Amino acid sequence: MCCVILDIAALLSNRNFCLHTVIACMVVLWDLESRHVESVCTAWRKSLRWAWGLPVDAHRALLPILSNSLPVTDDLAKRSVRFIQNCLVGDSQVLRTVSGYGVYVGRMLSPIGRNAFFSCSRFGTRNNDILKLTVAQMRRHHQCEVRHELMDTASVLSELLLSVMGHISVI
Repeated sequence: MCCVILDIAALLSNRNFCLHTVIACMVVLWDLESRHVESVCTAWRKSLRWAWGLPVDAHRALLPILSNSLPVTDDLAKRSVRFIQNCLVGDSQVLRTVSGYGVYVGRMLSPIGRNAFFSCSRFGTRNNDILKLTVAQMRRHHQCEVRHELMDTASVLSELLLSVMGHISVI
């Protein structure tokens, strides 16, 4: 397993950041079910709350809505799916064979197979359909799981944040 330690608080210290820049720094070859991935997700949520001046008990489900992104775990799963898809259709016969074996035969015995299984179960599809999975389907799957009340809360909170940051003014 590949491990990278990120000082997310340092990356976000100027309070001006792009979520995707932080996520792009992460390695997608992790075993997505490991405790290390969850600790990175927790650090990201804490840093985002700090960067936006939100209380520490702001609900974690609001953060992806406010940042107009997938939850960190889903974003890592999305990147893992894209990586696996590229491996399965790559130019190298060796790469296609090894990755195909890991995804379709070895499954849980292979890191790439475990990530494929985790990602497919996360997005509600089967391992055999991993090549058909698109980014739009992944986003749609997440949006379907978000409750309307949560969207309303996020909308109000978004307006408050924009007002506090001085991007909009209340008359």
